[in-house]
Amino acid sequence: MSATLPSIGPRLRSRWRRRQPQDSLARDRWWLSVQLSVILTLGFGAVALFTYANALTAARRQVVESTLPLTLDALSADLQHDFVEPILFASGMAANTLLIDWVNQGEQPEAAVRRHLSRVQAEHGATTTFFVSDASRRYYHPTGVLKTVSPGSAQDAWFFRLRASSSPYEVNLDRDTADPSRTTVFVNYKLLGDDGRFLGAVGLGRSTSQLTRRIQQAERTNGIQVMFLDDRGRILLSPRRGPAPPPPLLQRAIGQQRLRDGLRDQATNAFQFRQGGEMIYVRTKRIPELNWTLVVSQPVRVPSGPLWSSLLQISVTALLTLILALLLVFRLTDGHHHKLAWLAHTDPLTGLWNRRQLDELVRSELDRADRYGDELSLVLFDIDHFKAINDRFGHAAGDRVLVELAGRVRAQLRESDGLGRWGGEEFLVLMPHSTDKEAHQLAEKLRGLVAGTPIEGVGTVTASFGVVQRRPLESAESWFRRVDDELYRAKQAGRNRVMVG
Repeated sequence: MSATLPSIGPRLRSRWRRRQPQDSLARDRWWLSVQLSVILTLGFGAVALFTYANALTAARRQVVESTLPLTLDALSADLQHDFVEPILFASGMAANTLLIDWVNQGEQPEAAVRRHLSRVQAEHGATTTFFVSDASRRYYHPTGVLKTVSPGSAQDAWFFRLRASSSPYEVNLDRDTADPSRTTVFVNYKLLGDDGRFLGAVGLGRSTSQLTRRIQQAERTNGIQVMFLDDRGRILLSPRRGPAPPPPLLQRAIGQQRLRDGLRDQATNAFQFRQGGEMIYVRTKRIPELNWTLVVSQPVRVPSGPLWSSLLQISVTALLTLILALLLVFRLTDGHHHKLAWLAHTDPLTGLWNRRQLDELVRSELDRADRYGDELSLVLFDIDHFKAINDRFGHAAGDRVLVELAGRVRAQLRESDGLGRWGGEEFLVLMPHSTDKEAHQLAEKLRGLVAGTPIEGVGTVTASFGVVQRRPLESAESWFRRVDDELYRAKQAGRNRVMVG
């Protein structure tokens, strides 16, 4: 147990190194691709956010500067036509001296008032016309007397309220007496005698159905909501009041005293409030003739169709740009990558592995051998008297010797063996699945091959060899030191020989 514990740390370190990308250049290229992807993603994400912000700004501008003001003006014009103009018509009815004379004559004949009411109704396009006598309390209609008003009737309260009022007329929203299923806006005007005595109430009514249809059309087309308030802030008319009541927060906002004051005191007003995640914009307009306030509200919504289309286009463009950018990066760096990788791992003179790559390979094989119990051997050889070769024949000849010997040795190795330039004129052979005896045989073969074939321009060259087999769980440093010692012994023993440790 004590013999195996010290090996755990090196094994873990070796396993960690094996799991990491072995090529730092490949890691750099991968990191560059990641950075480029992040930059492009952030860039196109910012473009998408700007697109959404611009769409939101455009939607807000559309609501505030176009939809609400135009709708408010259009509905105000409809109100003027449908319900303000009837005030003038009712005023004319109240100034009719024939009607006053008819009342003073005891309201006879009854057919005369019916003809008068029918003519006014036809001339002014009214839904209904009426006259209520203060003397007889009869409710006259073009079709005849509908009823007799009573102070105790809630439906008739408007008549007695108008009778007691100092205002010459009153506008109210009520059920039509002639047709209870119809909601009608009534203009009730005082009929006064020559002496200023109250004779009754005359007026006309127009149904709200046509206005309601126009409002509903505007709501469907523009996504708005329309309602009418009285002078106390109460909702008089809203197409959604039945099945779809107005937003509670809007009712609450309108019901607040400060908003009621603003709505009552100003001809036009604008405010906004937040409901859930939406900002609701509201514009109001005072209709003084009716004592009504027209309220138009609309939430700011970004058009989902165009927005999603734009975001989809941006996403597709971003994806294609990212793919093209990555392809360009890999294409531009691929050639440089292989060249740099070759330079980083290869000795440029001999084309063999350099010391850095040999060191990584040796440590990887050590880890594998520790896991499977395989034999490993090292052969380290050095060209004898290499300095004398350089001094006598020149460095170009020395380089030719290194290249020639590297080629000869490489041709004799197995595919699983590793060969590299360890430094200067030293070469290292890594032999997996080999004992020191097998490594010794290879070293003797290589020694004879080197010494037996002269090199052009230099002559016979010899080399000295050191051979060791790795001991169980031996570290790379200890293994390298032992093979170096064996090479030194071969040098000391006269060179051109093999020493096995």
